[in-house]
Amino acid sequence: LLVWLNGELEGETYNFTILCMAFWPISYRLTTFLYQPMKLEPDHPSTQAIQSAQTDWIQVAGERIAHSVILGSHGEREPWQCETAQALSEAHFEQICAFKPELVIFGSGARQQFVHPRLYQSLIAAGIGIETMDTLAACRTYNVLASEDRHVIAALIIEPEPAMHM
Repeated sequence: LLVWLNGELEGETYNFTILCMAFWPISYRLTTFLYQPMKLEPDHPSTQAIQSAQTDWIQVAGERIAHSVILGSHGEREPWQCETAQALSEAHFEQICAFKPELVIFGSGARQQFVHPRLYQSLIAAGIGIETMDTLAACRTYNVLASEDRHVIAALIIEPEPAMHM
């Protein structure tokens, strides 16, 4: 029997939970079940996380990056020489193979754009998974997977901000 009481004591409001074990014939089993310790997974502060992102930049370790980049959960970070998904070649994906990640999160720019599978054939041949999404979604997904201590690479196309013509 679980009873919730809300009342005022000396001008303050308190919530009391009273567990009446005498009314429960299986009290020991219920107590053991109800009061199990919560499992907590430690955060991995050594993981390289994306702190914030826009379509034309990301921020990692306090540094703003305004060009396409390969970013890995084990500290990998290097420029990725392409400004659009249309500019990608097989060599761009072969560059990622050297890191031997479990998974590649491909951020294709401001909007999701799929590239031809022959471009990332080197990843498939190496048994490395690849997921395509827009760059902002890729940043969020990378952070989740990296926080789980998985070896993941974010290959992000950061499109330069269009010049304003007056």
